[in-house]
Amino acid sequence: MTSEKNLIRIFNELLNRIQHIGIALQGQGIKPIKISGFYDLKRTDTPSIEETEDAFMKWNCAILTAFRGSETLTPEANLERNIKRNNELKAKMIKQHLHFRSVNGCYREAKWEKPNVEYCFFVTNTGDSRQPSDSIEQTKDFFCKMYRLAEHYEQDSFLFTFPGANRVAFLVATNDDGRDYFRGDIKFAGPLFTHVSDIGDWTDCSDGRISFRLKGMIQKGGTSNRKIKLGEGNLFDTESYGANGLVAIGRRSQGRMQDIRGYDGNIPLVSHEFVQDNQTESNIRRVVVDCLNTILRDCAGGIRGKVIGLQCTASIDGSMVEGARVVYDTVLTWLANKRHQSKVKKIVIVDNYFDYYQIVNGQ
Repeated sequence: MTSEKNLIRIFNELLNRIQHIGIALQGQGIKPIKISGFYDLKRTDTPSIEETEDAFMKWNCAILTAFRGSETLTPEANLERNIKRNNELKAKMIKQHLHFRSVNGCYREAKWEKPNVEYCFFVTNTGDSRQPSDSIEQTKDFFCKMYRLAEHYEQDSFLFTFPGANRVAFLVATNDDGRDYFRGDIKFAGPLFTHVSDIGDWTDCSDGRISFRLKGMIQKGGTSNRKIKLGEGNLFDTESYGANGLVAIGRRSQGRMQDIRGYDGNIPLVSHEFVQDNQTESNIRRVVVDCLNTILRDCAGGIRGKVIGLQCTASIDGSMVEGARVVYDTVLTWLANKRHQSKVKKIVIVDNYFDYYQIVNGQ
């Protein structure tokens, strides 16, 4: 069980993440959002898409379940067990004066005929008075309740949002499996998309599907070089950040590298797969420099128009942060070359795991 001290640390890290993203989004122009529907706090059935949009604008929201897979029970027996677990979770939330409505969480790969479905709860931080609860203490209290419930029911993670027009979400790990998968306690889930297709993961509303997905690129400054931006998003959504060349570096075992192997876009891509889990500092520097030199030659753009998207996850003695430190220092050194400076407009380093942010901010 997570200690109270660690739980508060995770919450403070989450606050740091949303504040950092909020500052970045201020300079990127958010289109006004017109929502005609209103979230009905008196109902318990599945909300509509516009109801969830209204809730995301007004309150902290969470999506969680008590469903858990089983290697010993039949699918039918496990469904029966999970429904019982969800009823227990529902009773606990009622006892804690939490307001929630039922939704289905779904996942389907393209080759599957039917999605995997979990019965979930869409929970809003409205408090006993059914009024918006937006103080830090109220938010912390709501977050801790969600965390403890997800942890109690052995969930890998739950989804958590902050109110406002940014409409982005985070996945919060509540067991070791989740932390191993996220490489930490928190994973950025991305911005909200509505009326999505039935591929990947989504939440069923009464009139369609919603999902938080890593699309686009939220660019953040604050680095020691004006030509280097940190980004949270999808490397391949090149239109959102104007990339005309891509570099992808990672371990062969990473699922991300499997996706990169199947890349068929029209933007030049240079990739490298590390065979070993851990790298030496010299090997990381060599690979990053080789890839940057290659993409500088291959990518489109004028003399000063090259925008490079760079995604690199590398571990040194088991530390991804130390690997990121070497990558960032290597990019800085590479850009110090006047010939490179004259041709590169910007390098966006994808930082979905917040490794590079820790480096830039001396953590």
